[in-house]
Amino acid sequence: MLKVFRDNLKKLVWVLWVVIACFVLLIFVDFGGAGFQGSQNADRTAATVGGETITFDDFRRQYQQSERQAQAIYGASYTPELGRQLGLAVQALDGLVAQRILTAEALRIGLDVTEEELREEILDVPGFKAESGGFIGQEEYAQILRANGFTIADFEREVRSQLLIQKLRSVLADTLFVSDQEVEESYRDEVERASIRFLEVDAGRFQAPVEVAPADLETHFEAHRTDFRMPERRSVEYLVIEPRLLRATIEIDDAELRAYYDDHAEEFTEQEQVRARHILLTADGDQAVAQAKAKVEELKRRLAAGEDFAALAREHSQDETTRERGGDLGLFARGRYNPALEDAAFAAQPGDRVGPIESDLINQTGIHLVEVLDRREGGVTPFEAVRPRIQSRLLGERSQSAAETLANELHAQVVKDEIATTEALRALAEGREGVAFESTGPFAREDNVPGFGRGTNFTATAFELEAGAVSEPIQTTRGWTLVRVAGVEEARLPELAEVEDRVRAAVVAEKAKDAALEALRQSADKVRAGAPIEDVAAELGVEVKSSGPFGRSGPIGELGREPALADAAFALEAGSIGGPVTTRRGAVIFQVEERTRWDPAELDRRRDELREQITNQRLDNLLLSLVEQRRSELEVHYNQELLESFGALQTS
Repeated sequence: MLKVFRDNLKKLVWVLWVVIACFVLLIFVDFGGAGFQGSQNADRTAATVGGETITFDDFRRQYQQSERQAQAIYGASYTPELGRQLGLAVQALDGLVAQRILTAEALRIGLDVTEEELREEILDVPGFKAESGGFIGQEEYAQILRANGFTIADFEREVRSQLLIQKLRSVLADTLFVSDQEVEESYRDEVERASIRFLEVDAGRFQAPVEVAPADLETHFEAHRTDFRMPERRSVEYLVIEPRLLRATIEIDDAELRAYYDDHAEEFTEQEQVRARHILLTADGDQAVAQAKAKVEELKRRLAAGEDFAALAREHSQDETTRERGGDLGLFARGRYNPALEDAAFAAQPGDRVGPIESDLINQTGIHLVEVLDRREGGVTPFEAVRPRIQSRLLGERSQSAAETLANELHAQVVKDEIATTEALRALAEGREGVAFESTGPFAREDNVPGFGRGTNFTATAFELEAGAVSEPIQTTRGWTLVRVAGVEEARLPELAEVEDRVRAAVVAEKAKDAALEALRQSADKVRAGAPIEDVAAELGVEVKSSGPFGRSGPIGELGREPALADAAFALEAGSIGGPVTTRRGAVIFQVEERTRWDPAELDRRRDELREQITNQRLDNLLLSLVEQRRSELEVHYNQELLESFGALQTS
């Protein structure tokens, strides 16, 4: 079942990106949607983009829109658990961040939406039109919006934002040019297809005996010196203020803990939960369903005779996720699993075995046998039981706030005293609780920096600063950090001695690939002379494989993208023998099985359509690049607790 989910994930992500990046105004349709658990959190911040807040209500609306897209794909098989597996919460926040960034970009370049344009857009929404065709009236307009979680101001802000993004898209589209040659190449890539049978010899089998003389190293290095270019590297000193080290300095009395408990009762209200395990059998068609139900009855008899449920689950269950842990579903509240399974589990008592239970899966029917192990009644958890959790949360919040405050104080001191030396920066850390002075060795922009990772804002900041300058406080995985660039090594071409190991590896790989190519030359001649390709493959100790249909720029079966091989295949007729051609792994000879050619007349008919298609693809890529660039420049933070409440992990 989960395999089907994974197979459809890319399709769902694409649909959601179309909603966000292509700005289909789905916000204007499908009024009257279902409610949303957690609306009591409407005053919470879901995310921040720079200094701008994304509210819980913003998130709720976008999440519901994402769910509608998922439901359109999965139909009745969609469940909240599937939404969690698809990461809809993170996707919803990603979409909102993209929207805010692009709206700001539209305003930055001077675009605007007039009141008349806003009014016309709203009047185009069918739900806001009376039978006469005019506006339904302000009162009914406000009532419809309230029913769907909008104020008039919020809704019109969203409409204005979407119109600004449409205008930005239009402005950028006008900057794009698609030539006739590009249209032809796109068409040919779409319709031309080839399929080959091939055998590949891996260059790795020729590496062991390869000898590399000093002259070989010199020759290769001189011919490819720029390939070994040394990137710019920087050494950094920094002050890091770690919130965890400040926790010991913060005191929270019982009155504050109790006040938080009283003010956030909903946070400590637990739903009714059960712990259960199941055995899932999948079936397609009435006969298979009947057989699966009979199998469940047989398993129940075996359990009654004393066999172990977990052992039977590992042997018979078709649920990939739970099979290896004996069918254990864990402790769960309603809304996590298939409704039919949940209804049965919540209606049973600990020790009960229920089934066969029939549920709708994607393109299949599920037949379950469920055993309930435990249940917990819902209600408000007593204060003493959650006291450590409240204390930990408040300590976390206050230590974060204290760390940020301290970082800002240190930065103010840096500015006031014009601190620009190692000694002065180190002195700022001395005697201060939670503050440490540390340094890195030289690192490049793409390197992993110990303690901070790869491609983080720590690295970005280090490469934006001038030598000797100290940054403003930035938030990193370790805490609030002030970065000073201690040294800069400019990018340069190296000497051979500095990269000799890399050059040697490149020479060995090149010689091994040449050896693989040479080994296949005689084999290719044999096949061209009439020897079956299977016999030649057997002599070489490899298999003959089929690529399946591929285009000029697409992957060639398991070989992946191999442009030289694709060009060679498309230059031949069906039945022809080609190669040897080098690949990333070695060398290939092949026989063309099928060839589909392009039709110039059809190209002429579709030229305008294809030009628009290419333009839209480029525009989407341009907008995506713009969003990614601005994200790296802005401080973007997601509410991790909110994501965790949806079973999601932050991926941004």
